[in-house]
This record gives sequence, structure tokens and C-alpha cells, in this order.
Amino acid sequence: MEADRGPAGVPQLDVPEMDADHAELLALAHTLSEGLHGGMPTFWVLERLDDLLSLTLRHFDREEGLLTETAYPHLMEHVHSHNRLLRAMLQFREDVRHQRYRTELAVQIIRAWVVEHVRMEDTRYARHLHAGAAAAGGD
Repeated sequence: MEADRGPAGVPQLDVPEMDADHAELLALAHTLSEGLHGGMPTFWVLERLDDLLSLTLRHFDREEGLLTETAYPHLMEHVHSHNRLLRAMLQFREDVRHQRYRTELAVQIIRAWVVEHVRMEDTRYARHLHAGAAAAGGD
């Protein structure tokens, strides 16, 4: 399966609920990045990071449930990648809280959380889901 590119180069997985989550995550990451570039105060950045963390946790929970239901063979590896990403997000939040970050690097990190995770990790499970649907006689 060759994924189409959605907004900002994020692959479309043709898994509607995951594509919708990814679009929402990307929009929030964009808002956060714009705020960082615009010099928004630390409290505003922390609030947006908390929003991004909350949305990310909800998405990961939904995604891991879907992968469990479909017996994704690389589930634990995928869960570990989620945990690494969450640890990095929490560390970044602490760096922001203590004003230990550079704006341009922060923007790159935030983009990588969404775009690179989808591109590198989520496209793998999408192939699994589509193969399962095809085997079951789905579209």
C-alpha cells in the first residue's frame, strides 16, 4: 500500500478514525509551532503542549485498541514507540517549563512527533489492517 499524502506530507492511511486523529494532531502541532514562532508566553505554550499530550494519549489508546483487536504482530514494538514519544513529549514540556529550549528546534521536534511517527510507524500497521480487510473480503 502506497499511502497518499495528506496535509503537510502526513501519509493518509485510509483508516478513517486514525486519519482524522492525525489531522487533529497535526493542526494542534501547527498551532503550537505558530505560537512558538510568534513568541507566545510560556503558560500558553504549556497549555497547548498539555492539549497535544492529552490528544496524543487519547489517540494512542484508540490506536492500540484497534491494533489489539486486529492482532497486529508488531503491537508491543508499536506500544514501545508510543512510550518513547510520550517520554520525549514530557521531557520537552519540562524544558519549556524551565525555558530550556530553542524555538526552531522545538518546532522541528513537534513536527517530527506527528509526521515522522505516522510516516515511519503507522504506515506499517495500515498495511496490516488493509491486508486483514482484504482477506476478510472487505474493500
